Amino acid sequence: MASVVPSTAESPRDPKKLAFEVVERNAEAIATVGDVLYYFGEPGMQEYESSKYLKATLEQIGFKVKVGGAALPTNVWATWGSGKPVIAIATEMDALSEGSQTPGSIPRKPLVEGAPGRMKGHNVMAGMVVGAAHAVKKTMEQFKLPGITHIQDGLSTGYGLGNYALIGAKFTFKGRTAHGGVNPWDGKDAVDAVVLMDIGFDKLREHLRPTYRGHRAITNGGVQPNIISRRGSDLVVHPRRHRTVGQGKFRQAGQHRAGRGIDDRHHDGNGALRRGVAFARQ
Repeated sequence: MASVVPSTAESPRDPKKLAFEVVERNAEAIATVGDVLYYFGEPGMQEYESSKYLKATLEQIGFKVKVGGAALPTNVWATWGSGKPVIAIATEMDALSEGSQTPGSIPRKPLVEGAPGRMKGHNVMAGMVVGAAHAVKKTMEQFKLPGITHIQDGLSTGYGLGNYALIGAKFTFKGRTAHGGVNPWDGKDAVDAVVLMDIGFDKLREHLRPTYRGHRAITNGGVQPNIISRRGSDLVVHPRRHRTVGQGKFRQAGQHRAGRGIDDRHHDGNGALRRGVAFARQ
């Protein structure tokens, strides 16, 4: 648990200057939070030790903390104060799959081969948020300012929960199982539909504005090579960082068109395309 330095009687009269001084006095503690979360290196929805550590640290500096809100088991929600305004500070603490890396090494050098780790600095962000919230709290206390400070520390933007106008969709395609070596002509391959969806979304990415992002992952690509898959070929798509909700919905409409474009197309035994094979459901 990071040890936080309290404000002093010699604190300045300027609220902003006081807040900066509180941050400077606690620079080591803020860095410690980031370092501890770095070595925990827990992926999204699995930050159990990280959330316990943040809870203990925030409670030490006077926040009321709840873990597991909004049906998210590792979400950290901390509150201090009363009245208005309401100041909310949100960030992320998850590590990335296969992102394990030795600190200070620029060349790729995993601490644990194949383990999750830090590739975007979410551990540092969590430390900075704790430091910022502490500085705001101490300033409000000293200057007797009304208001509530909230901290939300949890999932990454990659899960569709962190950014304004962040919109995602999950497409599931259904077909009909058949054995690839016996009667493949009777099969309706859901994996083919996912591949076509993936290609369609990739072509959509070509036309994204510079402020847009688009990411996708095939989460289920079949059971085994000689089985034509009936189900379970999911494609998760995350158009993200739109400046407005309207722009986000426009991009979402584009990905839906990519999905619908392959809903009713699939190869039959003669290599032709026919209708009514795979169904995409958001």
